[in-house]
Amino acid sequence: YLEERKRTHGAAAAKGPLIVVYGFSDFHTGRSIAEASWLRSLARGSRGLGATPYATLGDDGELQLHPPKTYPAWWLHRRLATVAVLERLWASFDAMKRTSQANAVTQKLLLELDEVVRQSGGRLLVALLSQFGPRRMAPFRALLAEHGIPTAECVHQGVWAKEMQVPVYGHPNAEINA
Repeated sequence: YLEERKRTHGAAAAKGPLIVVYGFSDFHTGRSIAEASWLRSLARGSRGLGATPYATLGDDGELQLHPPKTYPAWWLHRRLATVAVLERLWASFDAMKRTSQANAVTQKLLLELDEVVRQSGGRLLVALLSQFGPRRMAPFRALLAEHGIPTAECVHQGVWAKEMQVPVYGHPNAEINA
């Protein structure tokens, strides 16, 4: 690949990195569309200030990018459980149409990421991190293979063991990343 890059882009090579590695797991689909549970996690982790941009599909099937969205924080939600429950229901209702587009949006985002990386003279490598089984990753594996986007299986069976996680956060720790 490096020789091909030098030949096609000259000695100056390219505008961007040689390789971009994207660590992808199937739960990223919910992040792509600002799923209610993801917004709630962001809000709890940032004292209510967490916001994330998201994408949806327009009527024409094309990606539409949206400004950052936050989880609802209604007055008295910390004092009345009914308000917190209504917040949760509203957030789920608000995300319903987006949730049905999660896989399709994420697939389009992966292809767009590949295109941006290629235009800058690099290659995208998708590190598959799923712990939820091959069925949920199958559409993404097929899409990546169809478009010639290389993948690397990066799943360790012990990732959910408590001793392999960062305390409190639950992310994989340095040992399992090594």
